Parts: sequence; C-alpha cells; structure tokens
Amino acid sequence: SAEWQWLQYQASEAVIAAAWRRPMALTVQSARSGIADWSVDEHPDPLPENWSARQGPAGLHFINLMQDRFIDWALPRSDKAARRAQQQVREDERRQAMLSACTGPCLSWSPRDEWHVTASWAPANGAFRAHRLLGLPGERPLFWLFEEEGGFVARLRDMRLQAWAESPKAAIHALRTCLRRHRAAYGPAVATR
Repeated sequence: SAEWQWLQYQASEAVIAAAWRRPMALTVQSARSGIADWSVDEHPDPLPENWSARQGPAGLHFINLMQDRFIDWALPRSDKAARRAQQQVREDERRQAMLSACTGPCLSWSPRDEWHVTASWAPANGAFRAHRLLGLPGERPLFWLFEEEGGFVARLRDMRLQAWAESPKAAIHALRTCLRRHRAAYGPAVATR
C-alpha cells in the first residue's frame, strides 16, 4: 500500500541521513578541535554528494544534507557536570552584562515621583528575569525585571530608562507608560548598546 511505501521511505531516509550525519559531525568536530585544519579552504564549493532530492507534488525538492543545527544523539554528549558548568558560565555572563548596564545615571519614572534622574537600580539579591515588553506598536524591546527597595524595577536593556512600582505587573505597566511618554516627548531614542 502507499502508506507502507511511505513508511519504508521515511525509515530508509532516517537511516541514510544518520549514516551520513555521523561522519560529517565527527569531521566538523575534528576541525573545530584543531585535529584537522581546513583553513586553506574555508568556503568549499558544495559537493554533489552534499545534496539529495525527493519527488514532491510540485516537482523535485533539493535537500542539503549538511545541517549545522542538527543534533546527532549518537555522538558522545558532555556529562551533567560539564553542562551545569556551561550553564553557570552563561548565567554569569548574562548577570555581568546586566550589572554593567545598570550603572551610572538613568532616566526613571514611577507613579509616585513621575520623571527623575537617579542612579541606575540594580538587583539587590542578584536575581533578575529578562522579558519582552509587549503592547508597543512595531517592536518588543527587551527589559529586565527585579526587586529593589521594597518594590520592583523594570529596566530597558538597550536604553537608560527604568520604572519602579510596588508589584511586577505595575512595574511593567509603568515601564510601558514611561516608554510611550518618552517617545511622545522626544521621539524614538537611539539605543545605548
């Protein structure tokens, strides 16, 4: 039947792709580790064997067999301690980037004090979350949310603009209002990063 043929085709394709991707992944891993040096030819022309084709309803579909984002689960994986160490390094880099951005003067807004310039707030306990600010036409800027001085601060990542409020929801709303008012008064600002 057609379903059985389709199933056999899919199984064969998976086996062939795995057989192809494993040596390709090992070769790329060798090149990245320094065992192999391909610096002479950094951009080789695609070889005919790097491509495959399959029949589709609209004709032939060409498929590239070399995919950088493919994860071959048959390759040796790093152990849990190494993955945790990598994750800790990434978290430390994010924290350091956030703390270095939260220095110096910053244009601040709060429902109580309106506009004022104050020193940038930074998380007291080191905990923060990165989010996208929704509700603005045409964009979704990144911002950090953290606790500070008995309330919450929402701070734009790419612009020295922050808002304080007593709850996370109110801080996000205050940042959205603050950014809208800032744009109405001064136009779109240039990012600080």
